[in-house]
Amino acid sequence: MKNFEELTTRGKARRLRGVALKALDQYDIQIRSVSLLGMFTNAMFRVRTAEGISYVLRICPPDWRTTTDLQSEITWLLALARDTDIGAPAPQATNSGEYLITVQARGFSQPSRCMLMSWIPGVPLGKRLNEANLFKMGVLFARMHAFSANFTPPEGFTQ
Repeated sequence: MKNFEELTTRGKARRLRGVALKALDQYDIQIRSVSLLGMFTNAMFRVRTAEGISYVLRICPPDWRTTTDLQSEITWLLALARDTDIGAPAPQATNSGEYLITVQARGFSQPSRCMLMSWIPGVPLGKRLNEANLFKMGVLFARMHAFSANFTPPEGFTQ
């Protein structure tokens, strides 16, 4: 079996899809489709359920950020979802209540860390940069900064 780095883009996508499907087994959802959104720093998949709900599954490379960093991000996103109406993606818990899972899949020497988050519909504002959208982005960033000024992170939280 080829090393992941030796694969074509299509081969990498196929192998990552195997990780995605294995990760999704840990959630109580009926999957209708799983489609690759892109392979950036992380691989991102759109997950559609039989009920018509969409999620995004992020697969993090083993050498990208620490598990503590990812847990801190989850804590931050859960606080934003709980305490604001900002509309950040909300992490979804597995059947066992975990938000960050590790998946050992065929063709990978190390386990992949995965997280499922709510889908935020719409077009990324970065694709429609104009004065009105830049203003909206500024308002959003200001609201996030205001929230963070009152956010008390738990012990071990990384920034």
